Amino acid sequence: MSARLTAGKRIRRTLDKALLTRNGKTAKWDETEQVVLDLIEAAADRAELLRSLFTAELAKPEISTRRVTEVAAEARQLEANIAKMVGSLDPKAQRQAQKSPQHAAAANSRWHPAGQQTPQMEVVRDGPVR
Repeated sequence: MSARLTAGKRIRRTLDKALLTRNGKTAKWDETEQVVLDLIEAAADRAELLRSLFTAELAKPEISTRRVTEVAAEARQLEANIAKMVGSLDPKAQRQAQKSPQHAAAANSRWHPAGQQTPQMEVVRDGPVR
């Protein structure tokens, strides 16, 4: 008999499956991502508990609208936080690091000391180039 998976474990399993596979090897989450995954798992378990409290409150003969509103608001907030945390993960390794002009100038000064010709880079931000 298999134990029922919690909501957190189900999300964790789904995110682990989404992790990029390269050259037949499965990539691994880094330490920061592991912390985020743990937070996601805990939040999903709390959201599941809140959903059961919400259902129980609605099943009562005299429904407390205050209690229903509080539980619903807390559940919505948790769901929004879970979505934000999931969005911060990059299982397909598609995001590229952003280069700020200050970082580019610092790197150029290290690689091209004073007196040497430094190639000029044009930094393109979102929007039209002028």
